[in-house]
Amino acid sequence: MVTEFTPSQFFANWINFTQQSNIPFYSTLWHKLWLQTEGKNFQPLFLQINNNVFAPLVIRNHEVFLSGGKEISDYQDIVGSEENKTQAWPEILEYLKARKFATLILDNIPRSSSTYTYFRRISEVQIAQEDTMPIVDLPLSWDEFLSHLNRKHRHELKRKMKKFETAFPGLQVQVSTNPESDINHLFRLMKLNPDKQKFLTPVMEEFFRGLVKEFAKSTELLLLTVEGQVATVTFSFIFPDELLLYNSGFDEQNFSGSGFYLKAISLKRAIDVGIKRFNFLQGSERYKYEFGGKDFWVYRIEIKI
Repeated sequence: MVTEFTPSQFFANWINFTQQSNIPFYSTLWHKLWLQTEGKNFQPLFLQINNNVFAPLVIRNHEVFLSGGKEISDYQDIVGSEENKTQAWPEILEYLKARKFATLILDNIPRSSSTYTYFRRISEVQIAQEDTMPIVDLPLSWDEFLSHLNRKHRHELKRKMKKFETAFPGLQVQVSTNPESDINHLFRLMKLNPDKQKFLTPVMEEFFRGLVKEFAKSTELLLLTVEGQVATVTFSFIFPDELLLYNSGFDEQNFSGSGFYLKAISLKRAIDVGIKRFNFLQGSERYKYEFGGKDFWVYRIEIKI
């Protein structure tokens, strides 16, 4: 049975399904914030299926998408157990067909999801690899981590870290104690990159400010400073078993190698506190593989209804 709810009703029912999740993109806070900022131009279509699956969908131009933002949600999916999601999809499709929608577009679907498995069996569905998320399984110590890297990457990691420490002996790394203010450093540094400058619109800045406020217990801004100047900032989601490196900004012109260095320090700190996985999230940048990242694919699925 499919039931459509208003956003407030939907979030009230959904929260118990997401409060234990280590994936912020599947949380009610994420979707509320997105609807208030980047998602203002979409119409919510929030469905509950059989009281055990939640489908946060949105509509634009008679097409249906997953809520949360393709550009900013590294994972997207309906929410429920894998078995229940498989059972829910035929009912969702029938409901959308009755409403005479043209197309359902599912972005950022993890390969491990039963959503991906379900639609693979349907011949008329278009499925394409959308991006990869290099992930590192972390050992118990930094030395063990280094030993797992191939010889070339191990040598380069040590060389780059030593080179940066020699060039900038006054460097300091610290966790922000005032992220709502320090996020301005992240914005400034991101805007040094032309692609990130284009991405970081005023509305996107509003969304990021909302993240550090609403996810205060699970987000961390890590700052690298050199003689009082903030050279690099990383923005991560941190949970007991996993760190998600969500974004970063760095001044490569004045502090060459600072971005790589702070990512290495972030990884080392994760190992030191017993975190099991370091997720670089979407993007196939070379440095992620130099740290030993292994591909984890997400997919785009398009269904003509």
